[in-house]
Amino acid sequence: MKSVHPKFAAIILFIIISLQILIYTPDIGKGFITDDFNWIGNVVIDGEVQYLRPFKETTGFFRPLIGISFGVQYSLHGLNPFYYALFNLAIHLINIILIYILLRLFKIEEKISLIAVFLFSLNTKANIMAVGWISGRTSLLCAAFILITIITHLSLEKYKRSSTGKKTYITTGYCAILLLFLAALLCKETAVALPVFLFFYFCITFDNSSIRQKIKYGFKKSVIYLIPLTLYFLLRMSSDAFTPLNAPAYYKYSFSPYVIIRNFFEYTLRAGLLDIILFHALMILSFLSLRKLKKILPKIKVGIYITGTIWFVVFLLPSVMLSARSDLYAYIPQVGIHIIFSSLIMKYWNQIKERKPAALYATIIILLIISIFWMVYLYQKAEQLALKGSISKTFSRQIEEKVKYLPDHSRIIVVDKDSTKRYAPSEIISYGFNDMLRISFPEKNYTGKIITEHLKKNNNAIYFQWKNKKLQRIK
Repeated sequence: MKSVHPKFAAIILFIIISLQILIYTPDIGKGFITDDFNWIGNVVIDGEVQYLRPFKETTGFFRPLIGISFGVQYSLHGLNPFYYALFNLAIHLINIILIYILLRLFKIEEKISLIAVFLFSLNTKANIMAVGWISGRTSLLCAAFILITIITHLSLEKYKRSSTGKKTYITTGYCAILLLFLAALLCKETAVALPVFLFFYFCITFDNSSIRQKIKYGFKKSVIYLIPLTLYFLLRMSSDAFTPLNAPAYYKYSFSPYVIIRNFFEYTLRAGLLDIILFHALMILSFLSLRKLKKILPKIKVGIYITGTIWFVVFLLPSVMLSARSDLYAYIPQVGIHIIFSSLIMKYWNQIKERKPAALYATIIILLIISIFWMVYLYQKAEQLALKGSISKTFSRQIEEKVKYLPDHSRIIVVDKDSTKRYAPSEIISYGFNDMLRISFPEKNYTGKIITEHLKKNNNAIYFQWKNKKLQRIK
């Protein structure tokens, strides 16, 4: 296969990133929802940012770097959600470039790497939640540090094989790897899968044919990750974060085969639905353009599929046994799905390209139609999440106007009469309502709750009603 000109690859990446900006920018940063208030409230106490607090007192999850990122942005932007969301989008765009660099280090052909990056950029599940939901930065930052760690490690191995490799640079490189991996762990627990992936990756790429030697080599290359893992667990145990023994039921592992198989199937679809659609479209078109059925299955490079499968399975393992499911869990594992299907798509494309021009033109038109419809769908999904933020912002603004003159230590109850409508405050804010009040009015010591129906009146509380997107006090 002919190599791609570097300028062509740069142009394709520029187009992919530009499309992401066009899709997401109109809809990001409309407002804070649910966990957003909790993350800010965990690091902002009495109006002051306490950067060390997330290392001891947590939201239940030990992700101190996420808390610090919220703290830094609060000190710079206050409660303006746009800048928080803009940070998310910037990290996502960086991840797109990092994935391309990593796939090239995996020695995956440039065209396949570009297709994989394109498919990653158009994910309508994990990406929408990671970029559009401000708290989704847990997956974004974790993925960024995972990708940089692996890129640094593979680059260091390549540098060590050169005759000019200096020990000082090598030592510095290993220190950087350990710090980067620790940063990934401090963003999200799922980073524990990184050394497992590298163990298998070094095993399958080691030239020695002996399984014993492969295992020994894989362990030798990944054992250094035990240092940051040990430090991470020591830090975690000194905090009040969840453990497998005291985590809520929906965050406890289930070893039920039904749960595991169901989750694998669902996350495959959440990660690679577009891949599957394009693959089947090309397979059918290839079949129609070929005369001999035996050519319908092209020759494949097994190494690519093994790498992709290991990536998807290993990075999904920390989440696949949870009864609670989230699109965010597919953000980093999806890379493996894209590696697999990009190679298959490229193979079928090459088959069709060798046929009559009519088949090639028909294929291009069909792929363009699918891609355009998918981008429209992606834009609509981004709009839906933006609607949640808009309602949250409207609710927050009216709360601030109505309660700022209430006595200190007031208990505020909001009866949500719009609870049956789409994206009601009881759905998108109630979890973080207390933190919202505490952040907005640090000197007032307000507490509050959003309920869906008016219960027996509590004389110690002040009642409001939310109806038709308007807040009114109930006398």
